[in-house]
Amino acid sequence: MGTVYLGQNGSTAAAVKVMSDALVDQPGFRDRFAREIDTLRRVAGPFVAAVLDGDARAEQPWLATQYFPAPDLSRLVRDTGALDGASWQGLAVGLLMALGDLHAAGVVHRDLKPSNILLAADGPRLIDFGVAQVLGATALTATGSGLGTPGWIAPEIIRGADASPASDLFAAGAVLAFAATGRAPYGDTLAEAAMHAVLERNPGTDGASGY
Repeated sequence: MGTVYLGQNGSTAAAVKVMSDALVDQPGFRDRFAREIDTLRRVAGPFVAAVLDGDARAEQPWLATQYFPAPDLSRLVRDTGALDGASWQGLAVGLLMALGDLHAAGVVHRDLKPSNILLAADGPRLIDFGVAQVLGATALTATGSGLGTPGWIAPEIIRGADASPASDLFAAGAVLAFAATGRAPYGDTLAEAAMHAVLERNPGTDGASGY
């Protein structure tokens, strides 16, 4: 979708996503991007990485969000294993509060997964919210990522329905199962196999007792 840079404005650090030429060249992208920047800037909450600014009319359209020097959930679990009970509960509370703030603003994440959750010292931060919505279904399909990330997306999306707050909650459940067990609930498999697993079987939650 683009390239992310670390930006600095005085004492404020930002993650600056510069959109790819392939997206910029698509009809209607700049207008859609401008509308969604306005929407995303209204999202506020203690567990979301706030959108600071953006410019859909720049030669290379960009979007800047808060930067947090913290590992994402995927990396942390890979390096240190599943979260303990207290850490897991903190993640669950923060993640669900973040989704509540997004949905109240009319934004659906569409690509909720462990790598889009940063674990800062004062709690989790949800990042890349609305990016899929900003790009739109046509742009995403053109770049080969119209469904989100297999293994974390809800079954109704696989069947062709639009993303919704309910599909974000399905992904949140999968993320929390991963955090509790250290394993992807539908397996670390190829995309087609992961989507089939979401449709056909219950998630793997062995080792999650006590959460």
